[in-house]
Amino acid sequence: RFGKTNNFRVFRWRSSEGLREVGDDSKVIPSTVAILDAFSTLDKIKEPAIFLFADLSRSLHEPSVTRAIRDRIDSLGSAQQAILIASPTLTIPTELETETIIIDVPLPSEAEISRLLLALIRRAGITMDPALQLRFVKAAAGLTEREIKRALSRVANGDGGFSESDIQNILES
Repeated sequence: RFGKTNNFRVFRWRSSEGLREVGDDSKVIPSTVAILDAFSTLDKIKEPAIFLFADLSRSLHEPSVTRAIRDRIDSLGSAQQAILIASPTLTIPTELETETIIIDVPLPSEAEISRLLLALIRRAGITMDPALQLRFVKAAAGLTEREIKRALSRVANGDGGFSESDIQNILES
């Protein structure tokens, strides 16, 4: 959404598929599964862009990857581009520490979980007692949005209702 709103192209790299422009009919850019090939492709993109690397943390400490990032730092800023690294845990190499900003995205709050839950149960046509909703929200605290959606989809694919045992399953997963 940010990219569209601000006229930025948005690209995502995953080690399983390579670099792809995010959009309605996005296709993988050929020969970009290897991380260094993906970085070489960034040089060909001249418009304002955001490059989201989902699996980069695994190879971030490899000297060639660190160098590839450092080689692009100056050109990224002047082209209104940025590299974002999404990772549940991240250790930044010393060579990149002064060039890096870490944004810690917190887990959903109880209010956010409640809004998500209401939207998902409406969409799935599930009925849920308000007291059970509150227990679900408490049980889901500490889960990511994706984990919450997955837990609810398991319930929706079951009998279409929601019970105390479903909350127990969430707590155990």
